[in-house]
Amino acid sequence: MDSILTLIAFFVIIFIFGTLASWLLPFILPIIIFFWIISLFTGRRHVHVHTYRSTQSQNEQPKSTPKHGAIDVEYTEHEEDGDNQ
Repeated sequence: MDSILTLIAFFVIIFIFGTLASWLLPFILPIIIFFWIISLFTGRRHVHVHTYRSTQSQNEQPKSTPKHGAIDVEYTEHEEDGDNQ
């Protein structure tokens, strides 16, 4: 029984979308044709995607010398006890 109700609801939704599409088609179709004609006269724009791959692994340090005036800092995490207040 449940599958029959689902099938009926599916066809009702399809019918509603078909009705709305048939009413909106006279308004939307000229817009689609207009943009299609414009796209025929304008050139296609191509998007080029470049992927760069690193030659060094994640753990390797860079081999360049430090810059002038650079500060060398090492960060270390410490667990804090809840007793220190």
